Amino acid sequence: MSTLPTNSSPARRQRLYNLKARLISWGMIIFCTCVAALAVFCLFAIFGYIFYRGAEYLNWNFFFHSQASRRHPSAPSGAANSIVGTLIMVGLASIFGVPVGILCGIYLAEYSRDAWFSHLVRLVVDVLAGAPSILVGVLAYEIFVRRINLYHGFALRLMRAVKMVAPFVAKGDPSGWAGAMALAFIMCPIIARTTEEIIKLVPAHLREASLGLGASRTQTLFRVILPTARAGIITGIMLAIARIAGETAPLLFTAGGNNYLSTDPNKPMSALPFEVYKAYQSPPRPSWQHQTWACMLVLIVLILIFNLLVRFVSRNKMKVR
Repeated sequence: MSTLPTNSSPARRQRLYNLKARLISWGMIIFCTCVAALAVFCLFAIFGYIFYRGAEYLNWNFFFHSQASRRHPSAPSGAANSIVGTLIMVGLASIFGVPVGILCGIYLAEYSRDAWFSHLVRLVVDVLAGAPSILVGVLAYEIFVRRINLYHGFALRLMRAVKMVAPFVAKGDPSGWAGAMALAFIMCPIIARTTEEIIKLVPAHLREASLGLGASRTQTLFRVILPTARAGIITGIMLAIARIAGETAPLLFTAGGNNYLSTDPNKPMSALPFEVYKAYQSPPRPSWQHQTWACMLVLIVLILIFNLLVRFVSRNKMKVR
C-alpha cells in the first residue's frame, strides 16, 4: 500500500537550518560581547591601577609647584612645569596644525582633480599619518633645533630664507616652539584626512541646490558644506589633540625639558609624557616614582576628557540629523 508524499522532510530541514542560523547568530553575539567586555575591562584595569597608584599624590604642591622646588633628591616636588608646558605646546600646535589640516582636507575633497599634484598631496598625508612619531621628532630637530651654520649649500640658503619668515626656525637649542611644531606635524595629516572624509559625506543635493540658487563655489563651501560637516571636523580636531597630548618621542628631540616653570616658548619646556620618560630613566627614587604615577594619571584624565568631548559632539551630530 503506497503512502502519499508529505512536506515533512523539507519543513524539518528548514527548521534545522533556522535553528543552526540562530545558534550561529547567538554564538557570534556572545563572542563579540565577550571581546567588547574584555576591551572595557582592560581600559578600566589600566585606568584603575594608575588611579590607585597616583591619586594619593595629587595635591596642591603637585599642581602649583615645579620640579625646581625640590629641596633634596628624595623630597616630593610638583609638576606645574610639565602641565603648563603640555598645555602651551598643544595649544601652539593646534594654532598651526588645525588651519593647515582643515585647508588641506578641503582641497583634497573639493578642489583636487585627478592630477598628479592631488595624488602627491594625498600620498604625503597618508605617509605622514602612518609615520612613527620618532621620525617626526628627528625631522623637527633638523628644521627647528639644529644650528643654521651646520647647513651647507642649497639647504643653508633655504633655511636662511625660512628663518626670515619664522625666527624660531634653526634656533640651535630645544624650545617650546620646536616641540609645538613637531606635534603640529602629527596633527596635520589626522585632521586633513578626517576633514576630507567628512566633507565627502555631505549630500551632493545640498551642493547642487546651493549652486542652483546662484551661489558661487566658495559661498557654497563656507555657507553650506562646512556648517554641515562642522561636527565631524571638530571631532577630528579633538581626536588629533588627544593623540598629540600623549606623544613623547617628538619632544625628546625638540622640547628639551625644563625643571622650572616657563611660559616662554623660546626656551626649553617640559611636558607630562616627557617627565614620565625622564623619571623612569633616572635612578629609582620613591618620590620620583610617585610623581610619575601622578603625571600619568593627569595625562590619562586629559586624554579621557578629550575623548568624552568627541563622544558628546558626535552624539549631538546624530541628534541634529
